[in-house]
Amino acid sequence: MSISGLSALSGSAGAGYGIYGVRASARPPEANQDGNSRSNPTTAAATATPATPAHQNTSATTKDDRPKNLRGNQDPDAANLSEADQIKIKRLQQRDQEVRQHEMAHLAASGGLAMSGATYTFQRGPDGVSYAVGGEVRIDVSPGRNPEETQARARTIVAAALAPAEPSPQDRTVAAQARQMGQQAMQEVLRQQREEATQASSGSEPGPSAHAPRSKPEPGGSSDIPGLAHAPTHRGIQQYQQISGVSETSAATRGALHITA
Repeated sequence: MSISGLSALSGSAGAGYGIYGVRASARPPEANQDGNSRSNPTTAAATATPATPAHQNTSATTKDDRPKNLRGNQDPDAANLSEADQIKIKRLQQRDQEVRQHEMAHLAASGGLAMSGATYTFQRGPDGVSYAVGGEVRIDVSPGRNPEETQARARTIVAAALAPAEPSPQDRTVAAQARQMGQQAMQEVLRQQREEATQASSGSEPGPSAHAPRSKPEPGGSSDIPGLAHAPTHRGIQQYQQISGVSETSAATRGALHITA
């Protein structure tokens, strides 16, 4: 089957995405060779059940309690139809099966993003049975609450769009839009990581030499001249002279030499 339309219904329009309905093209089989016109398709909501009359909605079930002459798998020979009608019915039955399988594949891979079950467009066949010739699945393709959630939603949307065995051009368009949304979310994650790294770098503790405290000067020493914090005081020189008997000039000279050494 092929997807022919994508129409915005609601959602986050500012972000460029929203809740969209993916509609299968209601393409009825070709007219039969005797020139009979094709039946006009009618639209009705339905779930994944066998072909049903257009006015009847049924819930999903594996049991079909309808009369045999209203079932989608009715034998054309039993209705005494022409050969052309029998061929048309077989085509409608095949189309019905393809449509339902396609839409069920979308739903199975939607990961909870489907807004509802599949709805179908029906066409009544020569046997009076309505066959699905088109379908639609509504999937929420809006961004998440944060970039990480948006990335996860984008992956799910891509998987749902490409789930059928033969994705239609519209399926691929939806997948491409979801990939773009995921890439934008990834760029946002990388931008946040760069900002966090920059903030961590600018707010780091300085090295030990940046604010090293100055040495305390010894009592009586000079704290204004670098390297003189431990210079001997005049009183210390006198005490040394008294003990060693060295002259003041000689001691001062030795002290000076010691300081500059």
